[in-house]
Amino acid sequence: MEIPSIKVLDKNLKLLDEIDVYTSLDFVRSWQGIGSFNLVVCGHEKSFQNGNIIMLGKDGHKCGIIRTVNPIDSEKGTGITVSGQALNGFTFQRIVKPYADEDYFAVPLPNASPSVKSAEHILKQYVSYNLGENAESSRQLPNFIIVQNQNRGLETNWYSRYSMLNEDLQSICEYCDCGYEIYVDLQTRKFVFEYLAGVDRSVDQNINSRVILSKDFESVKNISYTHDVSNYKNLAYCGGYGEGAERAV
Repeated sequence: MEIPSIKVLDKNLKLLDEIDVYTSLDFVRSWQGIGSFNLVVCGHEKSFQNGNIIMLGKDGHKCGIIRTVNPIDSEKGTGITVSGQALNGFTFQRIVKPYADEDYFAVPLPNASPSVKSAEHILKQYVSYNLGENAESSRQLPNFIIVQNQNRGLETNWYSRYSMLNEDLQSICEYCDCGYEIYVDLQTRKFVFEYLAGVDRSVDQNINSRVILSKDFESVKNISYTHDVSNYKNLAYCGGYGEGAERAV
């Protein structure tokens, strides 16, 4: 397997450095969440600063925001451990604010017709008004664009108030069975937000290559199961109207 070099970019996606030799790299992508990475390098690299961006090779879909830098000096030598979030982590930096003169941020708006919108439309509205061009200037992410809406996904509605943007996006994705991604477009030098529809690789379809996790296909080495009943209950109490001792149970 080819080991990619690691490019270090500043917040404006200008190349600062390129690392060809490193001790270890763990990069975890998430379809509906944020994703993370952990990098260990020998020596101290000045370009590893919080807020800078790392990119694996020339792959704009494998980038991360540096959040933690830990230089190490010991008898065995010097090194540095760098960790952070995939670019979806930009959504971790924003709170969902209600519209002006409204109690909630809602998509679609209350009493709107139709009363539902596609999952893609909802995700991109949340991002646009809290991170993109429709947000207040101080809340806009520089060099950031949103791919044009194609109205894909389950139709529903969503509203929230002063919640974490990344948590709302993940809840929407889990409910609508979709995902999202922020990646780097190397040609335009922009951060790009896109809806992910996912790919059906189940055994019941013949359009895409199927993925089957089984020892029979040698796609997994070990399987273990846990049957846990530690949280099982067989009785529930239901409370009705009233307060305190006056409440009907």
